[in-house]
Amino acid sequence: CALGINFVGYVMICFSATNSLSSFLFGKIYQFTGRKVIFTLGAILYLSCIIALLLWKPHSDQLALFFIIPAIWGVADAILQTLTNALYGILFEKHKEAAFANYRLWESLGFVIAFSYSTFLSVSIKLYILLTVLIVAMVLYGVVEYLESKMSSGTPHTANQEPIISQQNAQSTNL
Repeated sequence: CALGINFVGYVMICFSATNSLSSFLFGKIYQFTGRKVIFTLGAILYLSCIIALLLWKPHSDQLALFFIIPAIWGVADAILQTLTNALYGILFEKHKEAAFANYRLWESLGFVIAFSYSTFLSVSIKLYILLTVLIVAMVLYGVVEYLESKMSSGTPHTANQEPIISQQNAQSTNL
């Protein structure tokens, strides 16, 4: 680290403070803007940080950047963590426990995978992996939003609807 190990705690405090404040703030802003705008903002902030980290050559003269980048990362993390949980609550209204358990399982698996390759790959390779995951995640988020908007715009939600096969069986037994 260009600043020395004694700055790690201060940088983490900066990240954590902005993360905590942003979770509260964007939870309130979400009520006025909706989740698409906020999710997009979170992705743009993450993308900005990843690009900055790919281009940046750390030097001890750039003290502000050692705090600005983690602060922006904290805002982006707060947005996506907070709204992902909210989205799961909306999408899986009848099966919240299973949905959140599944979410935590896959999140934990991601941590294990990242931890397992962390000593073998350079920082730039890890940033490119992160960039790829961000792009794929946002494309899939767009698909989820599209499907959810189609389902909520008059088409019955399949979770609330009885399967067609059992409806046909019920009709045939009544004949």
